[in-house]
Amino acid sequence: MGEVAFVLKSLVAAVLLVAVLQVKVSGNTLERHTETWLQTSSVSNYIQKVASGAVLLVQNSSKAATQLISKTFNGNVSPENRASKLNIEFKRNQKEIERQNKRAMSDDSL
Repeated sequence: MGEVAFVLKSLVAAVLLVAVLQVKVSGNTLERHTETWLQTSSVSNYIQKVASGAVLLVQNSSKAATQLISKTFNGNVSPENRASKLNIEFKRNQKEIERQNKRAMSDDSL
């Protein structure tokens, strides 16, 4: 029962917050004022720089890992043994297929 009360309290709080943010002050809503403040804040600039650095880190790391893997495995695998060249067939056991067919036939006759 406590979980339902928590959900209902959260819903009421969210609705009240949205309603308050729609109040107009100086020709713009509080929501717009908040959005403008967040966009021009120095904190958002730092967060943007950190995010850009993280993206650059991921790009450089993936490039380095790809180069390391290709350097490590490139010359060790002969072309006929590469996965793209293998001709693998998966076949089911014929006896198992016959057993399943017999079982299906016996189930249908019931």
